Amino acid sequence: MKPYSAINSAALRDSAEAQLKAKPGTSPPQGEADVWRLQPKLEETLREANARYRALFEQAPDSIILVDGRTGELVAFNDRACENLGYTREEFRKMKIHDFEVFESKDEVQKHINKIIECGHDIFETKHRRKDGEIRDMLVSCRSISFRGRSLSQSILTDITERKRSEEAVLN
Repeated sequence: MKPYSAINSAALRDSAEAQLKAKPGTSPPQGEADVWRLQPKLEETLREANARYRALFEQAPDSIILVDGRTGELVAFNDRACENLGYTREEFRKMKIHDFEVFESKDEVQKHINKIIECGHDIFETKHRRKDGEIRDMLVSCRSISFRGRSLSQSILTDITERKRSEEAVLN
């Protein structure tokens, strides 16, 4: 499976194409002057797309983390990722997955990231250690993406600790 390219946004492309279509009774853009005339509209479309992306990313109900496939560094993350593990943004920015992953060692985490980049996706359950030492059950859904020549793993992490406790209580 090929990694999804973060710059292949269908919505942005469709919006830009709509801007380039001529209004009824006018001719399509022909020269540099027409392109310059459309530039403010295209810039506004780009600003709106960026604002939409930021809202989806920052207001997501789950943690979202982008991990560099080569270095394992956290490239980007939303506030929920920090909150769920009890870290400040500054603290979390300095961390790597193996710093809070319970099951996998540093080398195993890197091998898992490499597998995600190679295969394109993975869904699994794991445990993460919060700053206060509490262990939380996590459902992780990953997808390999390519952005500006970098292979990244996009992970959406759902805290399933309470669900697991409820299931255990029902079984016991």
